[in-house]
Amino acid sequence: MRPGPAPKPRAIRELEGNPSHRPLPNCPQPPAKLPKCPPHLSPEAKKIWRKLGPRFTALGVMADVDEAAFAILCESYAAWCQLIERAREAGPIVKINGQPQANPYLIRADKEAEKCRKLLAEFGGSPSSRTRLSVDGDTPADDLSAFLGQPNLRLAE
Repeated sequence: MRPGPAPKPRAIRELEGNPSHRPLPNCPQPPAKLPKCPPHLSPEAKKIWRKLGPRFTALGVMADVDEAAFAILCESYAAWCQLIERAREAGPIVKINGQPQANPYLIRADKEAEKCRKLLAEFGGSPSSRTRLSVDGDTPADDLSAFLGQPNLRLAE
């Protein structure tokens, strides 16, 4: 295992403007495309897929090969939502064997939230990664963006 932080995907580095000015790695660049939603996802995860998938695809960080990672993200987020609902019903402290303890649903929800946070970082979906991007509405990034009417993303100044 390599030391240090995990490398960012090339698409994220391009959107940030390659601040290190080091040559970008010559890694495979699958075309940005939303994979087909897997049928085995829960109904809640499918809703999340339909909501977030097009947003990540528009940023150019989603490809067919990302289906498994994105499915895990959607299921994890759906599980977190359900755990939070159950935790609200019982409150933050519950009695187990007559002893007050932290609600187990909250403990499990924290683990799902951590998994979501890590997976969102893989797709560039964290708040810190968005602060380094800005939208330039004047010039589309390419012909496809112009046709679709999408703004050009560039490094914030």
